[in-house]
Amino acid sequence: MKVEYSSKINKEKDKKEFLREALIDLTKSKETPVDVLDCEFGEIVEKEREYILVTGDVDLNYSCTVGYDRQEEYYEQVRDYEKERVYNNGVKYYKNVKKTRTVTDWSPFSGTRTSTETTIVGNGDEEFRDSYQIGSCVKTSKEESFQDGLDCFDVCETSLEEAKQNCKRLCFAGATIPGDRKKDVDYSGTVDVKSVKGVIIPEYSVEYKYNEVDYAYENFACGDTEAEFYSPNDSGDVVAKAKKKTKPFIFVGIGVLVGGFIINCLGYLGLAFLIYSLGAGVFIAKYVIKNKIQNKEFNSRQEIKIEKLKKVLEKHGLKPLEENEI
Repeated sequence: MKVEYSSKINKEKDKKEFLREALIDLTKSKETPVDVLDCEFGEIVEKEREYILVTGDVDLNYSCTVGYDRQEEYYEQVRDYEKERVYNNGVKYYKNVKKTRTVTDWSPFSGTRTSTETTIVGNGDEEFRDSYQIGSCVKTSKEESFQDGLDCFDVCETSLEEAKQNCKRLCFAGATIPGDRKKDVDYSGTVDVKSVKGVIIPEYSVEYKYNEVDYAYENFACGDTEAEFYSPNDSGDVVAKAKKKTKPFIFVGIGVLVGGFIINCLGYLGLAFLIYSLGAGVFIAKYVIKNKIQNKEFNSRQEIKIEKLKKVLEKHGLKPLEENEI
């Protein structure tokens, strides 16, 4: 089986523009090390790959369990510290407090739906990006970039089956399901394929090495899509440093809570409650300060990386960094 019609999207960016995007993305990611741009880049590889645009009529049966949320009132026994403070006799007092919670009532649901769906998938057994990214590339490519009337290529049966499954998924996504939530989703059906069109899309990819570990960066050479890449990550070091700097708060908080427990045992319940509140405040302060330290460190790292990026762009003769790019 061959595609009914085939077209091609011509390149909208060259290798230099692709490299510039890669350098910016590696800098923009806060997880990457400050010296990530010192890595060794390999040769940029350019290739064209086949994709099939499949349209089909879907006849679907589906079932699931739907949940309806409702608010339920209940009572919970809690310590009555005010009463204990008044009586101050060492006896623990409790009171019933009315609370509300969300309860979900579940029931089975099933239905049928017919629709016409269109999806695009890679043509072949190799690994491709997902249908959403491929479709986004096609939709955002310039109209003048399309070259029509190419030779029709063979359709991979595995890819056609993948496209049929996508059509079923899209059909189910358009079904009207009652309730507030759903689970145990299952659907099956048939897809009557109406058309299979081909499109060839250019792509770039580059491998780079950091600390003797290989990474890759790739994206389409047309359209406006986010790149797919793997990069070194040392953000754990920043988190670890922030935890180390705020570690004394843990000992202070535990000390305060122990002191509150001792005072509670001596019968000074009101004072114990205040000390417990102070202990909770210490731990909250630790959390807030830790986040501030992390954010400050990440911002400092970004400033260093941006300055390095400007120098690397200049070194490679690439367009200077614009203000709104990072």
